[in-house]
Order: sequence, then structure tokens, then C-alpha cells
Amino acid sequence: MISKISINRQILHFRTPFQITYESVNTAEVIIIQIVDENGNIGFGSASPDTEVTEETVDGVFEVLNQRLTKDFFEYDLNSWYPYHEKIQQTFAGFPSAQAAVEEVYLNLWSQIHKIPLTRFFGGYRNSCNTMITIGIQPLKEAIKEVKKRLEEGFRVIKLKCGLDVIGDLERIREVNKMIPKNVELVLDANQGYSLDEAKKMIKELKEYGTQTPLEFTGLRENAKLLLNFGVEAENVLPYLKMLGDISGGNAEKLNSLTLAFA
Repeated sequence: MISKISINRQILHFRTPFQITYESVNTAEVIIIQIVDENGNIGFGSASPDTEVTEETVDGVFEVLNQRLTKDFFEYDLNSWYPYHEKIQQTFAGFPSAQAAVEEVYLNLWSQIHKIPLTRFFGGYRNSCNTMITIGIQPLKEAIKEVKKRLEEGFRVIKLKCGLDVIGDLERIREVNKMIPKNVELVLDANQGYSLDEAKKMIKELKEYGTQTPLEFTGLRENAKLLLNFGVEAENVLPYLKMLGDISGGNAEKLNSLTLAFA
């Protein structure tokens, strides 16, 4: 039985502004949920709605949580994981941030009650995983400086935000890729797609490029289609593929990952 539910709003302040494709932010407003059972076990969950991503607002999520996440919501035994999963999806339909937050707070409480880590609850596939650090969109020199700092701190997965300027993005990706050790993974987050146009115009140029690179034409064609489907203008597809191909070092699998990230 749930004895207490608290839903509060907090503003988090960043040490430095964080730039992504559609905004630069130095604060983030989050909603923090706390539930307490009759034995004093506590579960925590949080939501950070982003209108650009989920079409939600902090006000809307805060209101729906206060209206619907009541003690009556917890009508099942707290061990009944799947019934709660289904109820969360139904009760908070249209509010994905709220769904995630309520599922998080429930699972956190369940973990506290049973003294079982959620890694074991979900099958215990691995004992540890690398923590990813995100580098916001910034000029090349500043990006290189921050990547060096994060590597010194021990991070082994570096995620670069990109999407404002493809040419500039590719330059940053190429330079960062050169400096990171082989045991460090580079991940891209473009946050932005490109509009569909003129696929036929690129086939001839792609074939010509295919004779100058170890990459197969079939793979180049599929990556070109992907870029076009997400809106890259036809005249820009080949230059982007050439740069992505250079970054991939002629590795088809890496090229696929890089192209997908930009799409």
C-alpha cells in the first residue's frame, strides 16, 4: 500500500550553456516524483518534458500527474509489475514523459522493497556498462578541449550533438574521431533530419565515387537513399557521403552508423 505521494518541480542550473539544434539552454525544469509505501520504502522518478521532442509541456505533465497519480492508482499488489505497466500506458496515454516517470518511480520502489537491483529484474545481461557523456554543439576548438577533458575523466563513450551545420559537424566528427583512442566509442546525435528530394540525380555520381573508395556501390546507394529520405538536398548527398566515407575509413558498417546518425 502507498502511504505518501509527492510531486514537485525543480529547476536545474547548468554550469555552462548547452547547445542543441533547436535551442541553447542553461537550465532545465524537471518534475520529481516520490512515493513511499507503508513500510517506509521510497521510490523516485523524474520527468523532463521537451515540447520539441514529445509535444508535452512541464505544466501539462505536472497537471496530469497530480490528477491521475493518486493513492487509488495503486490498486494492485505492488509485486504486480505487468498490470502496473499496462495501467501506466493507459492512464497516461499521450504523455510519454509522465509514463516514463511513473514507471520509473514504481520500479525504483519495487527494487527497494525486494533489495534487488533492476539489472537483475531485467535479466542481468551485463554487470556494468560505460557511461556516455554528451558534448553540446560548439566550435571545433571548444569541442576538442571538452572531449580531451572528458577522456581524462575516464569516459569511454563520447556523444557529439550535431545538426545545425552538416559541414561543420563533419569537421568536428573527423577531428574528434582522430583524437579518441580505439577503446572509446563515438556516438552522434543529430537531432534533425533533412527533406526528401531528387534521388535519381545522385546515382551516376555515386557510381563514380564507388570506383574511388573501398566501399561497395550498393552500400553507398542505400546510404544515399537514407540521406535523401530525411531531406538532404540531392546536390549535397555526395559531398556528405564522401566526408562520412573518409571518417569511416572505408568501413561499411561505420559508414552505415554515421549516415543513420545524421538521418
